[in-house]
Amino acid sequence: MDWSEITKYRESMDIKHIPLIKHNSLSVWELFRPFVKEKSKILDVGAGKSPYRSELPKNINYKTLDVDKKIKADYRSFSNIPKDSFDGVWMVSVVEHLTIKQFSDYLKQIIRVLKPGGKLIITTHNIHAIPDLTHYDYSHVQHYPLADLYGLTKVHGFVMVGAYRVLDNRGWRKLRNPIKRCLCFFLGVDYAWSVMLVVRKPVG
Repeated sequence: MDWSEITKYRESMDIKHIPLIKHNSLSVWELFRPFVKEKSKILDVGAGKSPYRSELPKNINYKTLDVDKKIKADYRSFSNIPKDSFDGVWMVSVVEHLTIKQFSDYLKQIIRVLKPGGKLIITTHNIHAIPDLTHYDYSHVQHYPLADLYGLTKVHGFVMVGAYRVLDNRGWRKLRNPIKRCLCFFLGVDYAWSVMLVVRKPVG
């Protein structure tokens, strides 16, 4: 793997200049809706108990993939999924549980099962922010800076759609966030705990 190719986006994707999205609920659909067309077929990788199924419009064909055999899923691996099957693939708080080698293997399969122009949406924690307890989850094996996350997808043939910082703006957090922003500015860290990367499979 060409590490210089992966890391070369660090300066051009300074986290301070990445657009901010305010997340007003726990619904991923609130975040993902602008990137999902009607009647799309979506594969949720590492879906767990697929908590997002009930949020989605009925015209979204939602499928799940999870390696945990104790969890009901449509797929256990990519091996049974034909090429160009899905309009979108989601990885919600999954990549931090994967080594770079594992993530690279997933990306090879994801670009295969996506239709041309299909989008991959990835969310993970923001390593430039003050960590909360979830950053120390024992099952986390790798932390991915947003710029390097894009570098990895770029190496595997994906094209940038958008990169975003995601701020939890629910309830009392809406009142706390302006104070948090000022404090984080003086500490030299970010105040958005999550990031989201949207890339697509090239057309043609």
